[in-house]
Amino acid sequence: MSIRKINVLSVIILIFCFSQANCQIDSLEIGAYRNSMDLRKNSPFYNTDFIFTKKDHYKIPELYTLSRTNIKLKKKIFDNGIWGIYDGESFYINAKRLGMVNGYIKIEKLGKYSYFKGKPIMSLNQQSRLNNSALNFGLIGASVSGAKIANENQADVNYVLNIETGMINLLNKDFMMLILRPYNELLSSFEYEDEPESLEVLLMYLDLVNEMPENKLYKQTSSNNFTQ
Repeated sequence: MSIRKINVLSVIILIFCFSQANCQIDSLEIGAYRNSMDLRKNSPFYNTDFIFTKKDHYKIPELYTLSRTNIKLKKKIFDNGIWGIYDGESFYINAKRLGMVNGYIKIEKLGKYSYFKGKPIMSLNQQSRLNNSALNFGLIGASVSGAKIANENQADVNYVLNIETGMINLLNKDFMMLILRPYNELLSSFEYEDEPESLEVLLMYLDLVNEMPENKLYKQTSSNNFTQ
């Protein structure tokens, strides 16, 4: 076993032991959340069970439609007012509010940095390029620019949701380097990885960052309330 792998293993063991000794995670309240702030406060605005039906989508394997179990929930809130839903086991993020598709994406492992597969979306810079092409060259220009952007983004399906901010980022080497900055040992280990762009490596380090005590979503108190 190489020295680097031994160091990584040591870091994993230390993080796990420290995490278990200092932080105990309790469950989220079941229900619908309006935003990331309500999730951090463990305060759903609608407590009920929802019915999820899996959809077929070539880019999003865990895409679901949502059915109402209570007719009093208005359609506007049903479609746009809900940011995410926790069902007691998994978290579902509203893909429409992410600018992707209609439906909810299932996140099985919820952490500060939560991984999911989604549909490629345009960056602000790409949207500006598309608008300029449409303005300067009309429909043909917009079509050509749109096709080029779609080709640029075709591999962009791995995302990370930051639970604290509600923002999403592509899961890639640059993003991983960014969130590893506060952790010198992990950052150093990541920089020496043979395949830092591989999904397996990225997910391993994402899990390690989520295990850091300061990144735990909730800490259990003696009164069974949730605090950050």
